[in-house]
Amino acid sequence: MNYKMQRQLHFGKDATFNFGIRDSKEMEEWNTGIQFLDDWSYFDSDEKKLGWLKMFGKIEFFRKTQWTVHYTTCSYISPSYGHTKYTNNFMQVLST
Repeated sequence: MNYKMQRQLHFGKDATFNFGIRDSKEMEEWNTGIQFLDDWSYFDSDEKKLGWLKMFGKIEFFRKTQWTVHYTTCSYISPSYGHTKYTNNFMQVLST
């Protein structure tokens, strides 16, 4: 990714690309309106086709290679509308 940023997008040598979170609850620290609900890995599935591959779900490094996180967001509209709370659910598929 750094190669692409520097050569194709003409960013300087010091430009770097960093993405991802290490823990599913990390996004809660970004804003008080983000609330972690749950997360799961594909290894958590009861799919019989996974067979012996399910054992990788017990190893955190492999479990968090790609996982899905479920959040809810809360926002408030203007005081003139009576401080009504709106909640939205969203999911994010994460890869490391």
